[in-house]
Amino acid sequence: MVRKLQASKGTLAWAAESVPYAAETSIVTPFGLVEDAIDWPVANPKTALGNAGGRRGPAVYSKDEYDLTFSIPFQVVDGNVPFQCALGKVAAGSGTGYTSKIFTEEDTLPTISILHEQTDAAFSEIYAGCKADLALSAKRGEPLKATMDFVAASRTVDTTETGFATIALPTLQPFRFWMIGALATIGESPLASITSIDLKWNNGLEALGSNGARGAYDIAEGEGAGKYDMKIGFLPVDNAKFAAAWADGELVDIVIPFIRAGASVAAATDAVIVTLEDCVIMDAPLPLGDKGSLESELSIGPLNTQIEIRTPTS
Repeated sequence: MVRKLQASKGTLAWAAESVPYAAETSIVTPFGLVEDAIDWPVANPKTALGNAGGRRGPAVYSKDEYDLTFSIPFQVVDGNVPFQCALGKVAAGSGTGYTSKIFTEEDTLPTISILHEQTDAAFSEIYAGCKADLALSAKRGEPLKATMDFVAASRTVDTTETGFATIALPTLQPFRFWMIGALATIGESPLASITSIDLKWNNGLEALGSNGARGAYDIAEGEGAGKYDMKIGFLPVDNAKFAAAWADGELVDIVIPFIRAGASVAAATDAVIVTLEDCVIMDAPLPLGDKGSLESELSIGPLNTQIEIRTPTS
C-alpha cells in the first residue's frame, strides 16, 4: 500500500464570480494542460518578533497579512480559459461552423475563483477575487503557452473535505506553433516567417484594504502606460517591408492566428486569433547574423488588443 500522498491526486479549476470577491460554490472549469508545478502562497505567513530586554530569541510569531500571489502556466487547448480577468471582458461570438469567445479590454477587470484540491489529503482551498497578468508565448516546435500571474483577495481552506469537484480534463491537443503557418499579417500584408511570439499584458495589480482581515478588500489595477510588452521574432524576406517598419508611419493592426481547422482566418472554425490593434512599431533591429538567414525581433506597442478562441459547432 502506498503511504505517500500523490501529486497525481491534485485538481485545479476556475469559475467566474457572479458576485465579485465572493467565492463561487461550483468551480469545475479546467484551465487547459497545466504543464508545471504551481508554487502556491505560504499557507500561514508569520514574522518572528523580539522583545527589548528579553531573551535573544523571538518573543512571539506574529501573523502577517496574506500575500496571495501565484502563477499558473498552461497550454491553451480550447476556449475554457479565464482571459477576461486579465483583459476585462468576454463575449460570445459565432460564424459559419463555429462559436467563439471574444476577449476584449476594459479598464476594470472581473474576478474569478480558483479551486485547488488534493483528494488523498482531504484538502481543498479556494482563492477568491482573483485578477491576473497574462503572457502568451510560443516558438517553433512548441505549443501556445499561457502564463497567468494571479493576485487573489482571500483564501479559504478545508482540511476535512470529502466531496471533491469532478473536473473534466481536456483531451484536445494544444494549439501548436506550426498551426500559425504563414498567416500572421501586419496591415493585411504577410509578416514574413514568424519564429516566436512573446506577448505580455501587465496590469500592475495591487491588493488593497484589509477591511479587518488578513486578506485583501480589493485588487486594484495600476497605472497602464507600461501595460504592454510585446515582441515578435521573425525572418524578414522583403527589404522594403522591413525598412518600412522603421518609418514613423500610420498605425497598423497585427493579426496572429493559430488555426487548428480552416484554410484562412475568415474560414477558421477552430482557432486562437490574437489581434493587436493600432500598433506602433517601436523597434525592429537588423542584426549582424551568423547563419544563412537574418532573424529579427519586432517590438510593438498596441493601443488595444483582442483574443478570439473559436470552437467548431460540428
